[in-house]
Amino acid sequence: MARFKRIHSESTMITSTAYNPHTETMELVFCNGGIYEYHQIEQEIYQELIASSSLGEYFNDHIRMKYPYTKVRD
Repeated sequence: MARFKRIHSESTMITSTAYNPHTETMELVFCNGGIYEYHQIEQEIYQELIASSSLGEYFNDHIRMKYPYTKVRD
């Protein structure tokens, strides 16, 4: 995902995000060091995530356990 713009955040849960609109894949780097790729993420969902006042809350309410994912690193 390095060829796509990474957005760093001040979230207490998510340190950075990246999104590939061509594959609808979003990469999240969590504060605990875990890296996950979430698949079938529409660009609108990604935009809502990064625009939200709480990335962790949006993630838990709208993404977690609702989209397929791949663990890149624990």
